Amino acid sequence: MLTFKHRGVVPAGSVTISSTYPVGFFTRYWTFETDAQFTVFPALIAGGYSDSSDESPRTGTALRRERGVEGELEQIYPYTGIEPLRAIHWKLSARSHDLMVKGFGSRSATPLIIDLDGLPGQGQEERISRAAWLVRSLVRERPVGLMLGTRVIPAEYGKQHGLKLLTELALYGLD
Repeated sequence: MLTFKHRGVVPAGSVTISSTYPVGFFTRYWTFETDAQFTVFPALIAGGYSDSSDESPRTGTALRRERGVEGELEQIYPYTGIEPLRAIHWKLSARSHDLMVKGFGSRSATPLIIDLDGLPGQGQEERISRAAWLVRSLVRERPVGLMLGTRVIPAEYGKQHGLKLLTELALYGLD
């Protein structure tokens, strides 16, 4: 495990790889130089956000009328020809005379844009650390975006988008 004193881009320099394989009687080492660089993400500090809006997602309150392809499974209905083939429920269709389709609800979580200047903290580094914690904890549950000064990164879902946001936070203000 490596720890770094500051966030940003850090050159790898000399890298040592060691192994006790095959039986652990001795350790083999291999040291080499590399031009690779690592992006060091900000330290994570919990807090800085509370969702008190009425639009926060609630589980099981009601079915939504609009259909989606990535939300939770809400119903099974007959195939109409407009659904993608991946939505067909093949096991249930094999038992019935018609093709049946999985009905997913649309993801209804409201997007969150994290305003770095609006977060609590003693300085820019603490606010960046709080923003990093928010990105890390929320990006898989709802769309998350960032407002860095006048620059806005739109809200999206997923691990790749979370890595993009963490990289932006790691490099912010280090010009």
